[in-house]
Amino acid sequence: MKIVKERDNPNLTTMGGRIEHARRLKHISQQELADKVSKLLGNKGSIQRQKIGYIEKNTPNRSLSTEELKNIANVLDVSTDYLLCRVSSNNVNEIDISKETGLNNDSIFILKRISKNNKSDILNYFIHSFDLEELTDIFKQYITLTSIIENLLIKPFLNIEKNYNNKKKQIATKEDILHIKDFLKSIDIIQQSDIEAYIILNLLLEKSQKELDTINKIYIELENNNGIWNNKTLGSLNLEAYKKIKNILYSFKDYFVFNMINKKIYGSLSELDKRIIKNEYIHKDLNLLNN
Repeated sequence: MKIVKERDNPNLTTMGGRIEHARRLKHISQQELADKVSKLLGNKGSIQRQKIGYIEKNTPNRSLSTEELKNIANVLDVSTDYLLCRVSSNNVNEIDISKETGLNNDSIFILKRISKNNKSDILNYFIHSFDLEELTDIFKQYITLTSIIENLLIKPFLNIEKNYNNKKKQIATKEDILHIKDFLKSIDIIQQSDIEAYIILNLLLEKSQKELDTINKIYIELENNNGIWNNKTLGSLNLEAYKKIKNILYSFKDYFVFNMINKKIYGSLSELDKRIIKNEYIHKDLNLLNN
């Protein structure tokens, strides 16, 4: 019997990833899921294990019928809305919470645990004292910046550098090339952005336009030549421009953490101090001090 190794982290932003994740939580195989769904379908047909596999991999031109989707949801004890990525929670009893807030299973579980541990008042204090909307925007920018650096710049260029040093004919995959393209698009968007946090970054990037142009030329050559770099016609691959841009982005990330995130948190703590001094927040249960 051939053992198929399952992916460690299914993509929960896709229907296939959510089906795989929910199936694994149930500790059933693709074959067992297919058998259970086929039994529920009865005279309406059956579903093969191979189709489950295609759906979980989000294979193009593969789809589920309404009945198949409904019965997969029934077997996995989730809603069709969850499988279709309309809500974030896979718990039927928490669908309304998920629809209203966008919170996923883990977040709802943490909030419920806080409440059960008699710490909901602390959570309320936190929500009232911190400008969560602004703080969330700042963290969103941080996550986006980290993704641009790590996934769109460093990851493809590490693969390119490794393959180039190993003298492989094709040094970049289609995915590598696409990531570099997205990186350049992201930098272009940042340079046109009027977000306060990016003012410093834009000043740094303006001084490094030559390096950005070099990365763009590398991208164009790799795209036009299907990931192949020809030393005879293009010369040796120089990755110094990539390394300089990487260092600039890392430096800006450190600046961003200190000047945006830390200052916002410290400012919110100062606001909390003011409310405590005004006796707006008083512990009714001093046993909280022991937790």
